Amino acid sequence: MPQQFLPTIEIEKKLRAFRLSGIIGTLEMRLKQAAEDSLGYAEFLGLLLEDETNKRSDNKHARLYKGAHLPFEKGIEDFDFAFQPSIKKQEIMELATLRFLDKKANISLCRSAGYRQDPFVRFPRSQGIRPWENRAV
Repeated sequence: MPQQFLPTIEIEKKLRAFRLSGIIGTLEMRLKQAAEDSLGYAEFLGLLLEDETNKRSDNKHARLYKGAHLPFEKGIEDFDFAFQPSIKKQEIMELATLRFLDKKANISLCRSAGYRQDPFVRFPRSQGIRPWENRAV
């Protein structure tokens, strides 16, 4: 007796019922990839689950950023270190690695009174440091 597979449309309906939108978006591509690369069941399932995880992580980042009510999203890579030579790029890039968390060290970002708030001051709340993401320890 030959195996019967669900048509892609039926699979998508079931994925919607389980609210797995990350898989829905990449299903066609993953099916094609599985056929071309002769992926095993575990590999194929792993790729689909990774797609879902990535989609949920992106959605969480967007939701948290929207809730922060910041005027714009700007990462550390967008900062103009040439414009502000008193800020040492290497020190800031070291802070962006978050190694100080593993060392359980304290840091302090200070500025002189009277300066307007600029993107650097908002750096820890912006794209550079995302405490809600899981980090490998």
